[in-house]
Amino acid sequence: MLRLSFPHRDAPDAQMVVDSIDAVESISRDFEYKVKLLSDDPSIALKDMQGKLLNIELVRADGSLRYFSGYVFSFRRCHADGGIALYEATLGPWLRFLKLRKDNYVFHYKSLKDQTSSIFRDYSAYPNWEWQIYGGSAAMTYACQFDETDFNYLSRRWEAAGWIYSFRHDEQGHTLIIADDPYRSAPIDGDLEVRFHAQGGSVEEDAIDRWVAVRELVPSSFSVSSYNFCEPRQVLRTAPTLNQQGSAPRMEQYEYAGSYGCKNFDDAYGQAKLRMEEIEAVGKYFEAEGNCRTLEAGRYFRLVDHFNHERYGRDARDGRNDFLVLSIRHRVCNNYLARDGLAEPTYRNWFTCSRIRSSSSNTWRNACGYRRTS
Repeated sequence: MLRLSFPHRDAPDAQMVVDSIDAVESISRDFEYKVKLLSDDPSIALKDMQGKLLNIELVRADGSLRYFSGYVFSFRRCHADGGIALYEATLGPWLRFLKLRKDNYVFHYKSLKDQTSSIFRDYSAYPNWEWQIYGGSAAMTYACQFDETDFNYLSRRWEAAGWIYSFRHDEQGHTLIIADDPYRSAPIDGDLEVRFHAQGGSVEEDAIDRWVAVRELVPSSFSVSSYNFCEPRQVLRTAPTLNQQGSAPRMEQYEYAGSYGCKNFDDAYGQAKLRMEEIEAVGKYFEAEGNCRTLEAGRYFRLVDHFNHERYGRDARDGRNDFLVLSIRHRVCNNYLARDGLAEPTYRNWFTCSRIRSSSSNTWRNACGYRRTS
């Protein structure tokens, strides 16, 4: 079920096979893959594996391949027994290299796209990215990266702009996809429809067998205030939530954007709406698990045969049956070390998702985790 390759053709002399992978992927977060490797060589130099690009191929039910590619950020020898050595590699994206450099830099009259490209160019041939930005990216008069890593600086700027990112994997590696509209996310590979079955059904069928709706109380509005010295008056705009929260008290979050933090009332409302969408993202979502091998973070699927969603119709055009995968954990095992030698390979996933379109909520946004005043 799992195969190993080295896209840069720099594999060690020793033979290596994949025993298992525990892979965690999320929108706007680095993926992390923990890969257990078996080898006939117990003396592989750990430093020789650091920084290598590995690609793990998962064979799906229809014979197609799902790739898990990443650079080795950690490599350890776990133990050796009976001539077989067990190693563990922790893989991450090339974007993770940006966490290793801290800098101070001022960008003058550069848009966020220009700032991003400028920082990426400092990392030579590692960066591979694609823009899916459909809104504007205006030049900033003065933008300061102060005593922080390149990763933190770009993350907080992307979050402030409402941009999200995910990764696309193929046989050559992975590509960073930077986007501003989750509605334009790509569908999962193969069949868009994923069946729900709580009991029964073939164990080989790609399906979901657990589906839980979750509601969390969140603030009911977000207000942004600023002062524009060019037009000496206070700018204050409020964006209300579209989530229905029963009889819970209505609470407001307030943010002062600083002097000239908002150009005008429209700009203030746009910022307030982005912040409200970030808050709403954690107010309503779904938890699920199953064995569908085509699910990936940043892709959407169509849920079918679930008793609570059949009322919308199998082909609901408003997208109420279409769900964006926000985060997912894959656990795959080849079971080479099974004592009887007869254990079958296994696959299981656990994920969270959100409706990609809904009349009762705003656009999904990633919750801020790197915001910092500059």
